[in-house]
Amino acid sequence: MKKMNLTGVLSVLVAVVAMMTPSAYAQTVVFSDPIEGGVGTGSFTGATVGSWGGGQTVYTDDDLSGASTPGPTTAADGDTYIERMRAGGSVPSGGFNSDGNGEAQGGGNGIDLDLTPNGGQPYDSGILDVQFKYWIPTGAVGDYNSILMSNSQGASKASPSQTLATTYIIATAGSAGNNWRDDVPTIGGAGAGSDVFRGQWTTFDLSLNLDTDSYTLTTTPTTGDPSVGTYDMVRDTSVSAMNWRGEAKGRGHYIDGPFTVTWIPEPTSLVLLTMASLGLLIVRRRR
Repeated sequence: MKKMNLTGVLSVLVAVVAMMTPSAYAQTVVFSDPIEGGVGTGSFTGATVGSWGGGQTVYTDDDLSGASTPGPTTAADGDTYIERMRAGGSVPSGGFNSDGNGEAQGGGNGIDLDLTPNGGQPYDSGILDVQFKYWIPTGAVGDYNSILMSNSQGASKASPSQTLATTYIIATAGSAGNNWRDDVPTIGGAGAGSDVFRGQWTTFDLSLNLDTDSYTLTTTPTTGDPSVGTYDMVRDTSVSAMNWRGEAKGRGHYIDGPFTVTWIPEPTSLVLLTMASLGLLIVRRRR
């Protein structure tokens, strides 16, 4: 039998790796919503991928710059955005829900990711990249808000003490009041990270690595330089949802799009093992 030359072996290697690396390994959008729609309409139908879970979510176009706790003058992108507020407490007059269109009810509203690309299972490997825009008020209403990833879909979202992959909380004490930080394991936990940039629309860009149990959060304000924080995950668990919590009554903030969550699967170790094996075969044939 004629021996296969080096070029032939390399050709086989490329073909095998190509067959073992399906298109699923390319990045896949698992949630998408431009957050654009008629004022007062629910964004349950606004998501083109994934869905909104939890409490009611509606669009608003309020100019809240004159509120007692000033909010945005307009949307960050397009014409509409979302108000989020935990019911109860002291809601500033002229602020959240000023015309009945803002959404503020409940502490655990959020989104459910499309699990189809992962065979209907929560994501437990690869990278989840999350991007949207937020406005955090400068007053007390902006304190003690959190954004978290969890494995709890539907109307009942996990609380910060349950099944979280990670959580970020704005604290009131000291310099941590202006930073996103880990909740490790309670609201009094230490550790400051990315700047919050209160009082302006800011891009939230989270890269959550489910293989290394770590993440990077980049916040980019409308005015100013980006801030980057790196964190370890609070708990090692799979992810199927993302939600927002006002950790105290009367706490809230604003959200705008484009809002996307992208899943980037890890290349299978079998591909790497096959490449190594074929490489060894090349060495042996050359000898």
